[in-house]
Amino acid sequence: MNPRKPTPQLSQTHLLRSTNLPQGLNIIHLPPADVSGLFPADAAIETRISVIVRESVPALRSALAELARPTILVVDIFGTDTFPIADELHMPKYVFFTSTAMLLALLMYLPTLDVAVTGEYVHLQEPLQIPGCKPIQIENMMDPLQDRKNDRYLWVLHQARRYTMAQGILVNTCEDLEPRTINALREDPVLRQIPTPSVHPVGPIIQSETPLLSGNECLAWLDRQPDESVIYV
Repeated sequence: MNPRKPTPQLSQTHLLRSTNLPQGLNIIHLPPADVSGLFPADAAIETRISVIVRESVPALRSALAELARPTILVVDIFGTDTFPIADELHMPKYVFFTSTAMLLALLMYLPTLDVAVTGEYVHLQEPLQIPGCKPIQIENMMDPLQDRKNDRYLWVLHQARRYTMAQGILVNTCEDLEPRTINALREDPVLRQIPTPSVHPVGPIIQSETPLLSGNECLAWLDRQPDESVIYV
């Protein structure tokens, strides 16, 4: 194994070989990016992914240029450094946000917080106030926000700043799960002024190797369990 180049995880390899993938999906493997010396061995995952994506831009540009007529670019939450390719090829660009609408609201608002708050967020005396969200207790903040001097925070902030460049954001949630936050992402004057791209709930999306149970099957299964033995999260 070459320590200078990232290697696919077993879960990624399993997914790409799964028989459950949609028919007609054309998977293009990019050559591993050489990231030697670009981050320390103990770098956080946010740093690793962001640097790998950045260094993979030339290979992605070449791969897309060989396609007949690529029409839309959809990237994950760490893929915004590929946006210039979409502009070059006149493609609309979207972010597939695999987490919740609440986290999306936090990240859309993060550049504003970064300017407004002096010092570390963990030293604030009051919970973080995010439009469309319940106040976030300091002890419940996501790990990258715990240290603003760390590279992982700087990379998360870098990605968050670039979300405004997208034509839209696909969120792994639905209207019934987070109505207040989704409405805020669409209509709150603070978030609109950022500006927040159009938000499209497309979830919740789950991966399952077996067919999902129907509602009646779920209830029948629950009826067979001992009282107070099942926790629904």
